[in-house]
Amino acid sequence: MLNERRLAVETVAAAFLPTEHAAEQTAILGARCIAAMIEQRVAAGLPLDTGAEAFALVTDATFHALKARAALINAHQLLATIPASIGIKSYGGDECPPNEPFTSAVLKSVA
Repeated sequence: MLNERRLAVETVAAAFLPTEHAAEQTAILGARCIAAMIEQRVAAGLPLDTGAEAFALVTDATFHALKARAALINAHQLLATIPASIGIKSYGGDECPPNEPFTSAVLKSVA
């Protein structure tokens, strides 16, 4: 039974971490896209309202990506408590030490 629980923890972590990283990357890429849209409109000497609808949609999508990222950070913190509650005494590797919120990857991506 303990082996099945450990496998469950490892399987969920293996599925969850890429999801968390994808959300982080989506937010980063969305922010870069917004900056590029503004910079290129200015560089091309276009009127302020050029591409306004597309800009609004990309901004909205990036906002939702940031909300998804925040939800996954909260889920990570909740998931981190489960191994101990189901009898898994030690869990976590370099990528995800026990009880560490998802801050190290955020700092890596910003650096």
